[in-house]
Amino acid sequence: MNKNGFLFLAIAIVFFVSCTGSGKPAAAIGSIRIYDPWGRPADKGENSAVYMVIKNGGKENDSLVKAESSAADMVEIHQTTMKDNVMSMSPVNEITVPSNGQSELKPDSYHIMLMNLTKKLSPGDKIDVDLTFGKTGRVTVQAEIRKQ
Repeated sequence: MNKNGFLFLAIAIVFFVSCTGSGKPAAAIGSIRIYDPWGRPADKGENSAVYMVIKNGGKENDSLVKAESSAADMVEIHQTTMKDNVMSMSPVNEITVPSNGQSELKPDSYHIMLMNLTKKLSPGDKIDVDLTFGKTGRVTVQAEIRKQ
């Protein structure tokens, strides 16, 4: 194989791995797979956020419509937006997960907002988060708390 062929093969492998998810999903229900759920550390009574990649291998769109966790008094699905150089967060009713596609919950974008934490979240802790999808139903993921 020549140098260009090797480079093309390497790029194709990286692309394939990034599109198919790296490793085993943290949770699955129907055609939905949840990868790499993690949250930010925070003290009891403060707010935190949980992030993940949600992949939909099905033929129809689905939507994340609800999130719950005993780690917080209130849990909402949020989106961070930038308008006129001002960043703000606001709740959203759902996050669409396209058929044969994915939605990424990440800092400065969509996330699960944990408000008024019922306990301190330290790096290495794990919390359960119940996710409800409009078509697929409910699944629990365990999010690891990581340093920011």
